[in-house]
Amino acid sequence: MRKWVLVCSVGFVMACWVRSSSAQTSELFITTSDTNDIYVVQGGEVIRQWKTVVSAQEGPIAVNDSVRTAGINLQGQGAEYTLHGIDTGKRFLHPEGIAELHDGATDGEFNYVVEDDKDVGVFRTDLAWANPVLLFRLTVPELHLVGIAFDETDSTLWLVGSTRFDPVIEHRTLDGRLLGSFVPKGELNSALALDAADDTLWVAERTGQGVLRQYSKSGQLLQDLVVVGLNGRTSGAEFQFHPILRCMYEVTNVKKKRMNECNQSCDELPFEVGDQICGPVRCEDKSDCKKRTRFLRGCPNGAVVQVKTVLIGCTECTPNCSR
Repeated sequence: MRKWVLVCSVGFVMACWVRSSSAQTSELFITTSDTNDIYVVQGGEVIRQWKTVVSAQEGPIAVNDSVRTAGINLQGQGAEYTLHGIDTGKRFLHPEGIAELHDGATDGEFNYVVEDDKDVGVFRTDLAWANPVLLFRLTVPELHLVGIAFDETDSTLWLVGSTRFDPVIEHRTLDGRLLGSFVPKGELNSALALDAADDTLWVAERTGQGVLRQYSKSGQLLQDLVVVGLNGRTSGAEFQFHPILRCMYEVTNVKKKRMNECNQSCDELPFEVGDQICGPVRCEDKSDCKKRTRFLRGCPNGAVVQVKTVLIGCTECTPNCSR
């Protein structure tokens, strides 16, 4: 059960605010463009910090097995660091054809960035911030985007920015279709990250006061934190990417179960023996999965078959897809 703690400070006026006692568990990596720092925040505290080594404005950030930054401006460069801040010596040029970059995200295969120039653009690059591909542009009047996060549960993007009147967080497909949005707190948001450990969104302000806010995907404010020691104008924020593992099965039998209304059996089997099916259940190892499953599946002509499967492992895969 989540508990809530009332926190008060006493001065000329007593000020109180509500804060969730459920602490942030994953490490959040944050870049600051004016102090040239990379911070690692966990549990509302700075647990590691190091200086960037290449350019004065290493802003966009992606975190896999290492931390990779990109330069904000055309003349900027990025660098690679270990998760504990050791410079590996790798350098990354600013992606060609993109003006000013903001934030950054990754899906383990590609990186994602937002360009806030004359037109707002969302781009995909390779893991070295090269070979950019324009995914979509948004021509909403006076819309500015400054943050991006990748959602591996459905391969979509979350974006943070502002319109003429309000700040906004948007949920969009990879081709730009709007799935939903909500208005977050604060007018100086600058970076966005998604913690896959609890499926929540984290927004950083660029005020230089260490402000972080946690939201549910439905827009509920869960935590409002001021992190002591987190200084500078935040320009990028990212949790380490961990691929989601799911239970993988192999088809052992496909049996005709029901005829269609014309008394015809299945005209085209949806699966064949030997096909591998990614189940919807997340796992850490095989012990989290059912050893065998059976389910009904419709055929194109309306008939139904029964499919039996056996567990083959816990692996990274797309749920409900076969191979």
